[in-house]
Amino acid sequence: MQRETRYLDLQINKLGLTKDGKAVVAYDNNGVASYRLTEPGGVPPVIAILTPSNQQNIKKPELTVSVKIIDDTGINDVALELNGVEIEGGDSGIRDLKIRPTGDKRELDLSWNISLKRGLNKITVVAYDTENLVAKKSVDINFTEERGEIWGAVIGISQYQNIEGLRYADKDAMAVYEYLTKDNGIPENHISFLSNEDATLTRIKKVLGVDIKQKARKQDTVIIYLAGHGTSEPDSNSPDGDGMEKYFLTYDSDPDSLYATALPMKEMSQIFSRIDAERIILIQDTCYSGASGGRTIQVASVRAPISDTYLNRIIKGKGRVVITASRGNEVSMEKDSLEHGVFTYYILEALEQGDKNNDGLISHEELFNYVSEKVPQETGRNQHPVKYEEDVEEPIVIGKKRGE
Repeated sequence: MQRETRYLDLQINKLGLTKDGKAVVAYDNNGVASYRLTEPGGVPPVIAILTPSNQQNIKKPELTVSVKIIDDTGINDVALELNGVEIEGGDSGIRDLKIRPTGDKRELDLSWNISLKRGLNKITVVAYDTENLVAKKSVDINFTEERGEIWGAVIGISQYQNIEGLRYADKDAMAVYEYLTKDNGIPENHISFLSNEDATLTRIKKVLGVDIKQKARKQDTVIIYLAGHGTSEPDSNSPDGDGMEKYFLTYDSDPDSLYATALPMKEMSQIFSRIDAERIILIQDTCYSGASGGRTIQVASVRAPISDTYLNRIIKGKGRVVITASRGNEVSMEKDSLEHGVFTYYILEALEQGDKNNDGLISHEELFNYVSEKVPQETGRNQHPVKYEEDVEEPIVIGKKRGE
């Protein structure tokens, strides 16, 4: 036993730990004790957290915790806790281990792969030896997510090649574009702007499905704004339960050949799935009901009730949000008195007046709460904005409060 004790002493000294006859004290790099035991007749396991180091700042949520554990009798159990909650599994796979010294080997190396929450995280390793003596070692880690960039596309169409035009969709788009680039200082090469004859089907698909896909990283935010005509046509294979496919009409769309010349919402969902960013918001001032007036046209011989569930197709994936101007069977209105589409007019107003928590920023929730109150009031309760979202951990920031 004397030989084993000398070996353990050497290992304790190598790890920067101290011991006396009745107690073992482990210190972190700042000289703060991680545990103290005053059990006569036994020495608890010695724990060294090799990675990460205490007070380390981390930019990514994924982290590997590597530890070395030493004991003179054998290790019975090891657990890892993250913020007070035990982590299941991990590379260690340890529960009720029975490990006893063989020859001069007294070390156990373990690792876990964990995911951190934003902010301060406490990682604790707990080890019991065969005498049920316990040791704990903790480190504090600060996870500050790498600051992402903003990418986007703003598209507004008032003039069409084959369809009667609108009055304010292009003006709406320009106002949103100027908010993003001028008020928020987002570089112009980060936000694509297409209006009228520039907003062809080919160009829109390239901007959304190629350019943004190539640029946007996981930590980035993508903002897409669409203003213009929408429509729908019968489709017996539609998964939405209404037998209709919905289309955003581009400058060169042909009402008699929608599948070939317009942007179907089923393709919008595919475009979203191609983008790596985990924060994507689509804001659309359009509608698909085919009712007279507003930002929709009727191309089918028989109108059918339009379901909002097509939005569920778009939001599949982490951090997806869609805010649209109206319910499925409603019309997205324009008003000469506002010189905008009603929905976009109150979006622009929300960017000035919608900061309810006074943090100087406008989140997607603040924006929606504002327009969902104002738009029905303005339209005699004939138009109600709709929001769908999936797996959104925290509100997506649209930008700074105007005037800040």
